[in-house]
Parts: sequence; structure tokens; C-alpha cells
Amino acid sequence: MMAGMVGTIGNIGSMMISHAQTAFRVYQVVQKLQTIIDLFQLITSLTVGFPAIQQEVMKEIRNAINLGNNSRRFRSISTQDILDSLNKLAQDFVPKIAPLIASKHSIRISKALASKNLPKSNRNVIVLYMPGIEGTYTGESNLIKCPGIKFMNMDVELSITRGGGRLVGLGFAESKNKRQDKNESYQLFRVDWHASKIGHFPPYVEYFKTSSGFEFHWVIPSTIKEAQTKS
Repeated sequence: MMAGMVGTIGNIGSMMISHAQTAFRVYQVVQKLQTIIDLFQLITSLTVGFPAIQQEVMKEIRNAINLGNNSRRFRSISTQDILDSLNKLAQDFVPKIAPLIASKHSIRISKALASKNLPKSNRNVIVLYMPGIEGTYTGESNLIKCPGIKFMNMDVELSITRGGGRLVGLGFAESKNKRQDKNESYQLFRVDWHASKIGHFPPYVEYFKTSSGFEFHWVIPSTIKEAQTKS
């Protein structure tokens, strides 16, 4: 079962990374300020046909860009920095990160995968965590449904935050009728672009520098409390 979970995590993560890399190669000529936002252009495009959802996503993207205008560190990230970070993540994901995720969060993963066979109203959803601008993490402000989009027979929702310096993340959420909080989810891993090392402990974190010297790190929440995100 553990081997199956590692493979499943790897497949989801590799798919997400591949999409992100493709999006970046298409959009890498965009202004430097928008490089983080471009990471989710492909995901945002999946909401086409659902105007209310797309409008909400675009509103959050505009808010992020406006906040980024006031962050010198945010403006210093280049497209190549993001690609370097994604390539590093892709290289590490299955051999290193996926087994660590499985060892720390196997119970929660098993529960999510088992829910695939339940009626739709009781299935877990896969959560893709959108970027956050540098600053204090204040929780997730919104979970946005993406109707018609599925991974492994589970619906997909986008999670929005303002602070925390997050680049990308992946997790699960209970079905809506089982959540204690409407934006409650369970994060399996994320990549951050800020340099703070507070609260991250080996082997569930790794810091690395890109070709230009900019620092990123991937982190696997090491406790249930840290993995749980709410509004």
C-alpha cells in the first residue's frame, strides 16, 4: 500500500510540475513581476467556461500582482529562477519527496484515496495551492471549485492565500459537507520562495539556490497541525 501511495503522489506531483513547466515556457517572455503568477496560467485557463470562477481567480491574481509591486524580493525573481526551482522539484519528487510524504501522511492519503469509491458528495478533493506573496502567512482565504476538472476521479479546487511566500503546493480537502471550515484543507507539500528557516526540520525540508542565487525550499509539513490549513 505504501508503494502505491508513493507512486500516486509522484504521479500527481509530476503532472502538476509538468504543466507548470509548460506554462512557464509559453509565458516566459512576460514581465518579470508576473513570473510567479504565470506559474498558474495553465490552471487558471482550466476555469474557462465558468465565468464566475474565472473572475474570482483573476481577481486574486490581480491582488497578488498589486501586492508584489511593494515587494523588492518578489520583483527580483526571474523566470529562470522559477524554472530552476521546478526542475529541482521534478528531480527530487519521486526518489526523495514522495516517500517522505507517504511516511508522514500515509493515514490521510489512504483516507483520501479510499474516498474515490464513495458517492461524489463524500469524496475528497485535490487542492492545488496558488502562490502567496512574501509576508506573514494568514491562512487560506478561499477554496475555488474547478467544475469538470478531475484527477484520479477527484474534483480539483484552488487554494488562495495572500502571505507566506508560497510558490506552489498540493494537498487534499474533505468533501464540502464534512469540512469544519469551508476553506479547510490538508497540505502534503509545498515550495516556498522566501528564505525563512523557522519551523522547518530535516529531512522534511530542503533549501536550494537557483542559477542566479535566489533561494527556494520545498517543505513537507511535519505535523498534522502544520498540514491543516484554514481560512
